[in-house]
Amino acid sequence: HISTLSRRGASTSKEPKATGGLGIVFAEGLATGRIGVLSVVPGSNAAVDGAIRAGDLINAIDGRNVKECTLAEIRRLVAGPIGTPCSLSFDRPSSNAGYTITLIRESSNKCKCGLQEKLWQTELDLEDAVKAAKTELSF
Repeated sequence: HISTLSRRGASTSKEPKATGGLGIVFAEGLATGRIGVLSVVPGSNAAVDGAIRAGDLINAIDGRNVKECTLAEIRRLVAGPIGTPCSLSFDRPSSNAGYTITLIRESSNKCKCGLQEKLWQTELDLEDAVKAAKTELSF
């Protein structure tokens, strides 16, 4: 025999929301030691918004200073329930400017490859990526 209280609790239990990301690929700069944007995933909220660029350096996630965080810590802070907002603050070394953006977490499947950690496997570091981005943007 199941009591009414038990049935009520069972019927109202909620499954945890699936975890999503923002469609940003972060990497650690070899020269700077800071975590920055390697790329954004095509079709993701980050790509559609268009504000985030390769070479931007992450300063804060949801108001928490992350300048000393590892890639794994950044990933943990960016990941969260699908449909929830995530506020990110960046520096853009190419223009000596900073900005803050809020994106909505989305399914990794929508981003095609989801939130990834990538270590740069060449001698290219974030500073070189910034220079390359500046070159690509100046037609």
